[in-house]
Amino acid sequence: MISKSHIKAQLKNVEQLGIMKVFREAAKKHSIPVTLLLAISSRETGMGTDPFLLANNWTGRDGHGKGIMQVDDRYHSIMTIVPADDHERNIDFAAQFLSGLLDELPTKRQAVAAYNAGAGAVRSAVRQGLNPDAITTGGDFSQDVLNREKMIAREMGVWGFRAGFIEAIPALLLLSGGTGFLIQQLKQQKN
Repeated sequence: MISKSHIKAQLKNVEQLGIMKVFREAAKKHSIPVTLLLAISSRETGMGTDPFLLANNWTGRDGHGKGIMQVDDRYHSIMTIVPADDHERNIDFAAQFLSGLLDELPTKRQAVAAYNAGAGAVRSAVRQGLNPDAITTGGDFSQDVLNREKMIAREMGVWGFRAGFIEAIPALLLLSGGTGFLIQQLKQQKN
C-alpha cells in the first residue's frame, strides 16, 4: 500500500515536470476523472518518480511500456512512433484508451484492470467468475489504482468526478437555483 507522503511527492513531481495541466486537459478532453488518470500513472511510474524509468528513457522493465503512463507498444502501435518522453501525447493517448475502456466495460474496476491486462482478458476472467485483478500485474492492479485514486482525490481536494465538472459546481448552484439539480448531476457522474 502506498503512503500519503508518497502520493504527495508524486503529485509534487507532476507539478515540477509541468504536466499537471496536461493530465487535466487530457482528462477533460476524454471525459474521465483526472484523479483516475493520475492514479494509473502513480501505479505505473510513480507519476514519473521511478528511477528505473528515468534511467531508461521512460521505457518499462520489459522494454514495451512507454512513457509516464506505460502504454504498451505491442498493443498500441502509436507508441512505436511517439517518443517515450513525449508526456503530452502519452498522457492523451492513455486518457483516450481509458475512456474507451470505461465506455466498453460495465464497471470502473474492470476498465482499470483492462488498462493493464486488456479488455478481452478481463472479460474472460469475469466470465470464469474471477476477480478482474486475477489476471493483472501483481494480482491487484485495479484495486491498487482505485485506492490511489481516492488518496489523490483527497490530496487534490476533489471527489474524483469527471474532469471539469468539479470546477463547475459554483456555477451550477447559481444556475440551478439550488442543490436539487446538482445532486442529480453528481449521482449521474458517480455512475
